[in-house]
Amino acid sequence: MFSKGELVAYPAEGVGRIVEIRNDSYFGKTEPYYIIRVQNSMVKVPVSTARKKGLRRIASSEEAVGILKSIGSQKVNTNGCWAHISRRHVEFQRSGRLTDAAASFEELIMLRKSNRVKIVGSQFRSLFNKARTLLVHELSFAIGVKPAEMEAILYRKLGYSD
Repeated sequence: MFSKGELVAYPAEGVGRIVEIRNDSYFGKTEPYYIIRVQNSMVKVPVSTARKKGLRRIASSEEAVGILKSIGSQKVNTNGCWAHISRRHVEFQRSGRLTDAAASFEELIMLRKSNRVKIVGSQFRSLFNKARTLLVHELSFAIGVKPAEMEAILYRKLGYSD
């Protein structure tokens, strides 16, 4: 169970703060919901399914530093057809794990650098933006730097310029 005021990561949306926990009724069923502010929007997540949907506490600063150090040091597989690559990244993002977001972001950067993504532009951009947003925001919150600074650090580590 999470508490009001707690920072959480929600894979579908990014990093946010629980601003309220309240009971709401939908289709005649009343249950508690987390109300989470994510950037400039509010997200409502049922308490009963929050963990299943990937809602979790943000990484500790130690975990975040470890993940940041590992980025750029692993062999990334950019082979395979786009359907398999895409499916793998959707699963990475559904898992809600920061390590999977980092792996997804790193592989998508390498695919972008290899120019293999021209034919699937909008689908690639959607996957890339989700991985980037979750990774950048969670690492920046956990380590205590601005998101723009974290994004620049990640791009530099991967030898990428947008």
